[in-house]
Amino acid sequence: MSLREQDIEAVGAELERLWRTRPVGLPDTTYPDQFLAAITPGSSRHVASCFGGTRLHFIEPDGSVWDCPSGLKIAATPVERRRSIREHSAAALFDHDGTCVDCALFSADCLPPCGR
Repeated sequence: MSLREQDIEAVGAELERLWRTRPVGLPDTTYPDQFLAAITPGSSRHVASCFGGTRLHFIEPDGSVWDCPSGLKIAATPVERRRSIREHSAAALFDHDGTCVDCALFSADCLPPCGR
């Protein structure tokens, strides 16, 4: 199953209904807009204060460590900044001051921010 451009309005209405009724624990209320942006051609690819690389790290089966699972972010990471859990300590891999930064590489792979 994949979403098409003509599905955007219906998906938006369902997301709005879901967040309004909140039948289960849900991500932050900004997530529906991020989800709709991911399926809207030509939409903004920007996330303000992304937590990737601060409270989130993505480790692939081959040991690669990424700030997030976004294919755009992974592809844009220069070779010299790529990390691996192989032969590295956690202290070296996850040394970060905790500051969230804006990210211009938003994609459908992005994770929702934690609920507030």
